[in-house]
Amino acid sequence: MGVFTILSSKIRRMTRFKCVCSAIAVSSVVVMILLVDILNMSGPFPHTHSLTNRFEALSNPRLILKELPNTLSTIQKSAGLKLLDYTNGINNEVEFTDAQFVETVEEQYNRIISSQKWLRQRVSWEEQDLQKAPEMVDTSQELTVTIFSAPPAFTRSEGDLNRQALLSWLHLSPRPHVVLLGNHSSLHQVAEEFPGLVTVEPHIDYSFTGLPLFNSMVARANTVDTNVTVLVQPNVMLLQDFMPGLRKLAGTFTDWALVAQRLEVADLPFKFIHKGGGIIFLVHSVTGESMIDREMASFVRTSGKLDLLEGVNLWAWNVAADGSSLFASPMPTFAYAAGYHDQWMARGLVSGSRIVVDATDALIGFHVQGASTQVLGMADQTQAQTESWSLAGKEWQNIANLYLYRKNRDISAEEKDLLSGGWKLIGCPEPAMIRLCISETQSASNPCRCENLLSTSVPGIRYAETFLEKEARLRLEVIRIPALGTSPEYVLSMDQLLPELADSKKNVALVGVKSSHKDMLWSFICRARALGVNNVIVAAFDKSIYKSALVRGIPVFYVPLPESASDSEAVIARSDVSTNCSQQLTQRKLQVVLQILQKGYHVVWSDVDVIWFQNPLPRLTAFPTGTFLVVSDEPNMNLPANGRGRVDSGFFYAQSEKATIKAFKDLISYASEAPEQPEQLVFGHVLCGKGAQHRVGVTECKAASSGLRTSFLNRRTFANGIVNDYWWHENVTEAALSSGVYVLHNNWIHGAAEKVRRQKAKHVWFYNDVDKMCLHAWQRPHQRLTDSSRPTLLVDGNI
Repeated sequence: MGVFTILSSKIRRMTRFKCVCSAIAVSSVVVMILLVDILNMSGPFPHTHSLTNRFEALSNPRLILKELPNTLSTIQKSAGLKLLDYTNGINNEVEFTDAQFVETVEEQYNRIISSQKWLRQRVSWEEQDLQKAPEMVDTSQELTVTIFSAPPAFTRSEGDLNRQALLSWLHLSPRPHVVLLGNHSSLHQVAEEFPGLVTVEPHIDYSFTGLPLFNSMVARANTVDTNVTVLVQPNVMLLQDFMPGLRKLAGTFTDWALVAQRLEVADLPFKFIHKGGGIIFLVHSVTGESMIDREMASFVRTSGKLDLLEGVNLWAWNVAADGSSLFASPMPTFAYAAGYHDQWMARGLVSGSRIVVDATDALIGFHVQGASTQVLGMADQTQAQTESWSLAGKEWQNIANLYLYRKNRDISAEEKDLLSGGWKLIGCPEPAMIRLCISETQSASNPCRCENLLSTSVPGIRYAETFLEKEARLRLEVIRIPALGTSPEYVLSMDQLLPELADSKKNVALVGVKSSHKDMLWSFICRARALGVNNVIVAAFDKSIYKSALVRGIPVFYVPLPESASDSEAVIARSDVSTNCSQQLTQRKLQVVLQILQKGYHVVWSDVDVIWFQNPLPRLTAFPTGTFLVVSDEPNMNLPANGRGRVDSGFFYAQSEKATIKAFKDLISYASEAPEQPEQLVFGHVLCGKGAQHRVGVTECKAASSGLRTSFLNRRTFANGIVNDYWWHENVTEAALSSGVYVLHNNWIHGAAEKVRRQKAKHVWFYNDVDKMCLHAWQRPHQRLTDSSRPTLLVDGNI
């Protein structure tokens, strides 16, 4: 019995059975049942591999009425649609009046009727695959998918190509959940437009220019509750064959990963429109006529060209139950969309234990020419910052990514013949549809039994390179690109960073560091970003820490060693508490602060071992001008804060004023004249006098030469490492926050290693040493540990 005959008969019998029901409305319900039960291969009706049996099951009107609530529930769950309550309408004898919805579904109904041959072929092919592949894994598990992407700002215009890509993802069946990575306000607006379908994940790592760090994106995508996760470039639109492709891989391999390059089309005469409630339709962009997905797919496959200039734009993989990493070694901290991250990921996957399938030939994703790949502006920066760095800053990010790629690429994978033994997802054109199958590259036979593969039959598409072949070609080009540290030697400078990162009141938070304290710097930066402190700048006291910070997206400039230095930079970089090295670092620290003050900026200096529990800037800027603010190193709360040698120079706030500039010149002069003096005594002698004779009361000093007034901050809220016994509490965070602590210095302890150990033991360590990223609440428990036994504090949310 034909499909149309069955449906017509069913509708007539249903109208006799429930005469008050609109035939049009019932036909709409039937179409939805067909969509769920046949196209998705799931539903409430008897499940056989015979399409005819499924149609016969639908011809029973009592069965339809009985199963209708379950069917609608299935539709709403899988498609995420807010549909009319047809069940209540039937039971309460209410006639349906949503003409627009009914009209649209009627069109889809007519198109499904015209595609009955295609439906029969699809089920038949599924039966054949099951019969000829007994080695397949269990396919009974429902396919659930989460799509991750890091788009720039959205607009509500239907012409926004990134929005069109998003609508294409939400139009897939079964409908995926979409997670937008970033924190731009427009991303949250999109999530509000699609409640329950789209969410925003701001808690990933970023470079200071706003680019997401790719290792953090991949790690976040690998911690989902669905059985498949997808990472896609924000302007790549997905065709309906994408989901069957994922189902094909999930039913063939236990652990797998899909990679694909995209097609490129010059113009697209189709667009998606959102009618509200999550209901999305495909229409002709000129006439507005309702279209079906395979019409757009046919257009893309006949007019598109493989975008060989771009790398891999689409990744998907099955999520391991334990959330284990995809790679044998940690992914470097590539800036997303700055190049080479996709090549490293391809190598990492091929070198791992998963089956890697190149789906480029299946032609499941495309983009429209002119769609920008720009991903800047993710962190809600000002327009000036975004424009500035998008024009002048991307080159150094390309260089940084190239440096990471060359330093961290898997040589063993490079030596392999990466194409031998590989797998491809292939699209085979048939009269009514594209059939997907899996082929082993080295296999002589074609399991698809297609006369022509897509890649050779579609005009304008030349399957000349896979993503792996492209990588082999680029290996020759890489060696001609200058490595990091040359041309120019240092790609970021103080003069570049200050106007970009200073806040509206020209405040910057300055951190000075050398390589021996690099892990503490990573933890400090993670905490600052979690607090929303975006004006941190790092002064690198050796070349190694400069490079390491730069490739992590940290705003850093290099402070060269003075010609008069007695020790080499390498010795200083490795030193911990050497007196001679400390004196040289003091000189450079004072010089850097003075230079910034002279440029008209105010400086919050913080050593990397100072823990920030709250953003201290609002409190510091509330003090009167003309005051130098500093932490006291006096441990006894019963003694004056401004005693001899009690200036804790690890944290201070210096304003760009004449008295402050004069005082720092005096500090530099005294430090050079008395090189044997430790840094704290240098500050104490200049600001308060050698015998503390320039003290004013118990909390202030007034320098004799500059007249600068120094105010010692409240020791309970700006605490040194021994006052109030904060570090002796089992829960340091709770003790600090209950006392309103802004910052707590991790001093009065010997050596960087001991400081790190204490921070980890007391749960105030914010960096994942193994995976090279900040700690986030979404990480699985084993990913939050940085040693064998102690959990650490997460950076996002309240502590």
